[in-house]
Amino acid sequence: MSISSITQSSRSLLCKQALAVSALALIGFGAQAATVSYTVFAKENSTALVTQDASPLDTGLVFAAGDQLTVAASGTWDGGCGFAFSPDGARTANFACGAPLIDTTTDLYYFSLVGRIGSGNWFTLGSSFNNTVTSSGHLYLGFLDTDSGNNSGSVTARVTGGVAEVPEPGTLALLLAAAGAGLMVPRRRAAIAD
Repeated sequence: MSISSITQSSRSLLCKQALAVSALALIGFGAQAATVSYTVFAKENSTALVTQDASPLDTGLVFAAGDQLTVAASGTWDGGCGFAFSPDGARTANFACGAPLIDTTTDLYYFSLVGRIGSGNWFTLGSSFNNTVTSSGHLYLGFLDTDSGNNSGSVTARVTGGVAEVPEPGTLALLLAAAGAGLMVPRRRAAIAD
């Protein structure tokens, strides 16, 4: 066996290994997510239960029923009554808003940080949440309110759990094909040089 054939064989093996590593990296794109911070705005990310004039924040994290979700949130926001609320919302009486405000359709406190998995029901996240989710889909974060017109402020939510969205099969195939084509260029150049 000549040195050039050993070199060619080594190059071929390296190309195959690089392609395998690239494929594993792409497949790993959907691996367990680390803690990610999101800014949730009272106005733009209101649940707007009545007026439907805002959009809750789609985190892009995908959860399956049984996955663990942990959220730690801080900051203040206002639903239009002139009082700054924590992510826990209107759990106590205050002079501006009166008695604790509970939405009768969801049984959740107004002005609180809430979450929803897929098209499931809203649930309270507040300033601290650690539980197993019962439905599957994207995690949405929102400010529980009936409208968004007079809302202000934001909270930062640090979310742990779920997986980053995996590319669609067509996208994955295109990325693998591009990686393979890129690895073939050095092999072809080596063959021309011999």
